[in-house]
Amino acid sequence: MEVTPAPAYDEGAEPPPPPAAQRLASWEARAGAAVIDFFVRLGILLACVGIGALLYLADDQAGEFGLGLGLAVGFVLTTFVYAPVMMARTNGQTVGHRATDTRVVMADGSRMSGGRALLREGLVKAILMDTIGSFTFYILTLVNYLFPLWDANNETLHDKMCGTRVVMA
Repeated sequence: MEVTPAPAYDEGAEPPPPPAAQRLASWEARAGAAVIDFFVRLGILLACVGIGALLYLADDQAGEFGLGLGLAVGFVLTTFVYAPVMMARTNGQTVGHRATDTRVVMADGSRMSGGRALLREGLVKAILMDTIGSFTFYILTLVNYLFPLWDANNETLHDKMCGTRVVMA
């Protein structure tokens, strides 16, 4: 008796198209999504720091702690919550990807899971490419984001590391 594996998509939903049927997103669409998501993240970060600033106005000693806490909470929200949660809940799309009509999928065309989105967005993009990239004067970060310009599959380095690709929605 054979056991068939569970499908990689929601029951009742249409299966994802095969990778060949998905049109890869252009570098311009990817860059547009990244710029929009940058401003969304900046807004979240400023809101968290703003709450900390209100504590600073109330009491100088508590305010310094509040500013630091606001910055730390903002970093966690923008790095490990915003994009991974959005991608897991909206089929691979953040606000920027929705605006540019793109989505992030696995290399085989299947839907992005929350764990894979956390790996891609939080650990590889934010920590490895951006934070550690700062030690290379952001040369690693720049090469990562420009990589689709000369890659046959329009993939960044973080796409290659995580087994993902960006396609038109």
